[in-house]
Amino acid sequence: QPRTDDMNTWLQQVLGAVGVAPPPGFAYQAHSLRKGAASAAHCIGVSLVQIRYMGGWSATSTTVEKHYIDPTFRADFAASQWFGWLLPHRPRVRINEHYEDA
Repeated sequence: QPRTDDMNTWLQQVLGAVGVAPPPGFAYQAHSLRKGAASAAHCIGVSLVQIRYMGGWSATSTTVEKHYIDPTFRADFAASQWFGWLLPHRPRVRINEHYEDA
């Protein structure tokens, strides 16, 4: 299992290779991936039970709701593509002026 330091190094290398930099005063870290994944899954309707399981939190943890899920995250096509398989049905996502199957 990768260590946090290894994940942080990998993330910095990948983002640097594609020219992505965090805003001044911020840093993207492995923790950012976990928060982003939990937020994206939640915004398309994935249950907290599944988010906790997939994120490695205990079944009774409230940490995910308190510290990881960003309530300003908006559902989009990418979130549906990555996490739609966790839903009981595949959602239809509005992209511009039309809907697409996720």
